[in-house]
Amino acid sequence: MARPSFPTSPLLPTRDLAGLIGKEQHFGATGRAIVAMARSAGAKHVATLHVTCSDEREKECADDFVSTVVRELGAGTFSRRAPMRTANLGARYEWGAAPLATDHFNASGTEGSLLIIKTSAHVGYVERTHEREYGMVEREHNTSTACGALGCLLDSVSQPFTHELELLFHSENVDRLGMLRDSTVVPDKYRPLVASLMNARLQAREALLDVGEAARRNPEQAPSQVLIVSSVSMNRPGADNELLVGFYSGVRDAAAPCGLTFTWTGLPSDPSALHINHRTASLVVTHDGPPTRWARGPKAHRDLPLAHLRAAPSEPAPAAVQSAVDDAVQAIQSDLANQKRPGAKLALAGAAVVIGEVMPIAGLALLFSSGAIKLHYAWRVHRVTSGHATEDEARALFAEVADNMDELSEAEARQVVDRLASELN
Repeated sequence: MARPSFPTSPLLPTRDLAGLIGKEQHFGATGRAIVAMARSAGAKHVATLHVTCSDEREKECADDFVSTVVRELGAGTFSRRAPMRTANLGARYEWGAAPLATDHFNASGTEGSLLIIKTSAHVGYVERTHEREYGMVEREHNTSTACGALGCLLDSVSQPFTHELELLFHSENVDRLGMLRDSTVVPDKYRPLVASLMNARLQAREALLDVGEAARRNPEQAPSQVLIVSSVSMNRPGADNELLVGFYSGVRDAAAPCGLTFTWTGLPSDPSALHINHRTASLVVTHDGPPTRWARGPKAHRDLPLAHLRAAPSEPAPAAVQSAVDDAVQAIQSDLANQKRPGAKLALAGAAVVIGEVMPIAGLALLFSSGAIKLHYAWRVHRVTSGHATEDEARALFAEVADNMDELSEAEARQVVDRLASELN
């Protein structure tokens, strides 16, 4: 039976959390709602991961997660209870962190297990003539930007961390940075705020893909339930506040491609869709549209670049290119039919050389969709297939990812080859 376009509710008992979305609150409210959800869900053991910015002003955010969530739900000596934690410039989710957290906190088996991830972006503000100035925070000896990493991103300052953030902000072929820099879409005074909301939202999406891909590859290690919470710390004079952007709720589902099904409840990842208001001196962010929707899993994200290329107008391939592609297809079929030679991995390696030379952009989309390219390359593949990279950059990326194809198993390579042969024909 086909599922409805929009689910009627999240997949976990998250009523208390849902009531906080888009509303500036004191720290503690989100944590207490997470604990209530975990207890209602009957989780037997809980793994926790917290992602924050390196900024020293995020100590309050980190301490709150420990005191309101981890110490309530964690196991072991009370004084030693702590989450796995990532702190870096821009609160960037690090690929591979969620599977490690699941492993670190795993008890005997994964039945009844719950993985809680919180991605916390931040933004500062100061009060000037009864109006907030976002993007600034009063520190011990001066007033400076917060988040500084997002400030660099918005100002086009080139740093290693801004390159990662820029890729993420252009994911799914959506030019969020263009929207943020356009004052007719996002008013200048709200630009730092909306950037932090987008960052928290997109980092949670990256965590979702990591969890889903790990579950697909190792289903026996997948948690029974997953909650990924996205929030923004509001650094201000006095005690900081927090705004809940939304959350992914996920449960095991044997029918899903990765063995887990997810919904998203909260604000969208489109800056132009947000409505910002300040009521009784507090921030309220709303949007039009359904509060809960099905979340794209790893497979859907793998299909996006290829779908984008198919939808974009293009000229027919030159005869020489088409001939080379046809030869690559024939080589695949010949190698697989010849039982005396190694099978799918050899065929895939040979075809990749030809495809990467004559059609690197389409080839990246094909191989990514087929599963030959690791999912953490998603945003780089999105950038290439959306026209934001040159063909030379596409070839360089193709050469980089081709080096990793040897890590595929023979069965995985055969699936990729079958998909490639079907698409190319």
